Amino acid sequence: MKLPLAYKNKYLPAIVDNSVLIYFRPLFEQVHNECGQASGIGMNFTYEIDFLRNLSANVEENQYPTHYCWNFENGGNGWYGVSYFHSFEILKINGTPNVADYGGMSAGGPERWLSGYQEYFNGMHNRINNYYAIKVGTPDGLLTLKHWLNDHIDGSDHGGLASIYSDSGWDTHLLPEGTPEEGKHVIIEWSSVVGHALTICGFNDSIRYDYNGDGIYTNDVDINEDDLINMKDWEIGGLKFANNYWQGTIYADSGFCYMMYKTLADEFGDGGLWNNEVHVVKPKEEYSPLLTARAV
Repeated sequence: MKLPLAYKNKYLPAIVDNSVLIYFRPLFEQVHNECGQASGIGMNFTYEIDFLRNLSANVEENQYPTHYCWNFENGGNGWYGVSYFHSFEILKINGTPNVADYGGMSAGGPERWLSGYQEYFNGMHNRINNYYAIKVGTPDGLLTLKHWLNDHIDGSDHGGLASIYSDSGWDTHLLPEGTPEEGKHVIIEWSSVVGHALTICGFNDSIRYDYNGDGIYTNDVDINEDDLINMKDWEIGGLKFANNYWQGTIYADSGFCYMMYKTLADEFGDGGLWNNEVHVVKPKEEYSPLLTARAV
């Protein structure tokens, strides 16, 4: 996804937090290896389709389960995690029932195969047009993501969410005393292990962390001593994300945490985010199948 030229100098607020909107469902705890579906479907798709339909995500009829898509490809017994890219393809060609029709986020466990024509038919109406990557390792890429979070890059009243692959977010630090959001948790670097999915829900241009220990917070000093000054040197600004792992809301700050902008630019394996990219979905607001088949 690229930022339109008209957005290059468009106003952005210093803080966006979409977790406070009605389209953002309450956090939940993943129960198996379905982190990709927890982020990609349970959080991201739920938010985006509810936004288009102007529905509140705090009821099961407007939430979407993890295990319907996960069970297609988890090995038959839940042993394997499944990339949310694969599940997005299912959302394109098949759709998904809501939580009420499925009976819960993970009803029936990792071996269940949904039965019932009406449930499948209802799910056919909940699809995506497509999904997109945003390369966020440069200021231009970050700007694209921030505009997506702010107004979906289309002038909407509210912006969207994004999913990422990373480690489980276990190595958190605290934002320093006397700085914005002091005492809240922050990721200052990612490990080289990619086995978890998280959901980006906002940004804050003012949070800061003193990487080089010089007592000041800068974005214009070569803190990594590579003779360049770029986003890898930024000590100011970060994204807010939600984590459905580790008992849901017990993680970090009631299930939420920050990650520094710097981690978007650093190389993977050297503190950086996997592939230096995030992923967004664009659902269909309405869809009706033209032809269906039912076995009797």
